[in-house]
Amino acid sequence: MFRARRARNYRWGNLFTSFSPVASNSTQKGMIGKLWKRWIRRRVKMNIEDIAKWLNPIISGWLNYYARYHKSAMKKVCRYINLKLIAWARKKYKTLRYRKTKVCQLMERLSKEKPELFAHWKAGLGNAFA
Repeated sequence: MFRARRARNYRWGNLFTSFSPVASNSTQKGMIGKLWKRWIRRRVKMNIEDIAKWLNPIISGWLNYYARYHKSAMKKVCRYINLKLIAWARKKYKTLRYRKTKVCQLMERLSKEKPELFAHWKAGLGNAFA
């Protein structure tokens, strides 16, 4: 959706009003709905690498199309993906079932050790796990 927003001129550093594209709220809800239909948290037979291979084409397509000009506009969807990954880990590993803080720490450590695993981690949008 094209809407007036502030942008920075990288050559001179001044701010101006730009009509640049960004994912609308209804589009983001649609993305979240598509992820919801995929039942990420129920895929306990898959490991994290398999989930990454399964989701990365979808996530990278959305990021290439919608986050080209405003990465921060995709934070809502990326945060939803992270929350579903936390739910998946809690369901897969029984020792982590009642330890949300431990799972969040585990995912943060994993995102720092392997930032290329998920497309939104690679783009720098997947650093919130709470």
